[in-house]
Amino acid sequence: MKARWLVARYMPDLRRREPDNVGVILLMEGRAHLRFLGQRDGRVDGRSVRWAGSVKNYKAWVDYWTYAAENTPLEALPEKLTAHVGDANYVVEVGGERIFGDRASPEELLDQLYTTLIEPSSDRRSCSVGRLSENVFGRLSIREQVQKDFKLDIDEDTIHFDYRYDNGQMNLMQGVSLVNADDRSWDNVHRVAYEFAKSARSTAQHQGRW
Repeated sequence: MKARWLVARYMPDLRRREPDNVGVILLMEGRAHLRFLGQRDGRVDGRSVRWAGSVKNYKAWVDYWTYAAENTPLEALPEKLTAHVGDANYVVEVGGERIFGDRASPEELLDQLYTTLIEPSSDRRSCSVGRLSENVFGRLSIREQVQKDFKLDIDEDTIHFDYRYDNGQMNLMQGVSLVNADDRSWDNVHRVAYEFAKSARSTAQHQGRW
């Protein structure tokens, strides 16, 4: 099975032309499959992409790329998306092409490409922390009682936590990456602090661990 992919990039300084990858567009099985940085449940969380220029502009570009992918014939999509647009800080470039066996699904390949090409190094590091956390759960013999990827609904909003463990009360846990030297580490701290503060004000009683 043949798969092609495009990479969406953001260039903070057009003179230096040193881009950061912000999204991948996979062309496979007759349609486009997209995933962008900061995207959750089909929406972009602006708090996690403040470093990628204006959040408003970034969201507008994600909307444009998504609209183009949904309304352009697949064979014409690469040319449309990679067309040069003036002095735009956001560009789409050809990423690569590969032939896979029948066992490779678009979802699996998209996850693989996103992890390799798009996911910030801080997020890749947090995956290792996640594995260490699960090792601790195993040593404490509570692995089966820990719920992963817990969603807490508050005031028509949904807050995602890495883990939930009930031991007389609800305990919510969230990993916070601090490996970046720029403002992204502070953004991570502020985002998680906001989520715990909002959860604490809810009717659900819990103890946050992070």
